Amino acid sequence: MEEFKKINSDAEQKNKWGETVERYFEAADITNEEVNFPAIVKYIGEIERQTILDYGCGNGRFSRKIEQMKAKKVIGVDKEQSMIDLAQKSNPDSQVEYHANPDNSLLFLPENSVDKVMANLVFMMSPTKQEMKRAFQEIQRVLKKDGLFVYLVTHSAFIERGAPDYKNEFGEPFNYFAEEKPYRFILMDSHGQEIDEKFYDYHYTLSTYINMAIESGFTIVGVEEVGYSDPGIANKNNVPQEFRRFPQSLIVIAKKSETLEK
Repeated sequence: MEEFKKINSDAEQKNKWGETVERYFEAADITNEEVNFPAIVKYIGEIERQTILDYGCGNGRFSRKIEQMKAKKVIGVDKEQSMIDLAQKSNPDSQVEYHANPDNSLLFLPENSVDKVMANLVFMMSPTKQEMKRAFQEIQRVLKKDGLFVYLVTHSAFIERGAPDYKNEFGEPFNYFAEEKPYRFILMDSHGQEIDEKFYDYHYTLSTYINMAIESGFTIVGVEEVGYSDPGIANKNNVPQEFRRFPQSLIVIAKKSETLEK
């Protein structure tokens, strides 16, 4: 329990990412590949001739998939420079434009310059609501009028249950209403072994994730709870029945609806 109390900033988290990013992305990560990313693609809609920002791109694997779907331009950003370095070396022939944004800013992008933004499993890594809000406001600033913002987060209400390829551990009894509380995110590798590098995410309620968009100048146009509801995918990956009965993620689809005052 003491280790959870020591997580007062994201400095330790960033160091762990920097040290272990390559091993982390060797994991199976079936939920992300087979469930989360297809859901994002479904709701992001038209990709061809679009400028798309992948906010929190990690090693760029989904940025490159969007590029292959004939996007006009793909921009990948991540808080950690080591992630950007890995993304750039993963496929030197890719035309994805990568940037590190350690302070959540997007100052390298002008206002109203991006058609669509996707953010996959990003905002649980925000240690405070204030930091999350900074990210939402920057995304709102760079989106064109009526631009689409699609973001996916771990489902807060079922966060303790995990998924076939990851689990979450709290240092004290789980309290759904206690926000900004750190918890350990433990991913399984392709052999079912834990990648135990003490990565931490932070808990927020569903209402926070939704209201954050509304308060940042977006109109919510859709919400879906995402899980292993497709028997074909669940059976192919031998997903136990216990993980098919609840959603692992929440996806929010929002449109830029106003210009925020500076």
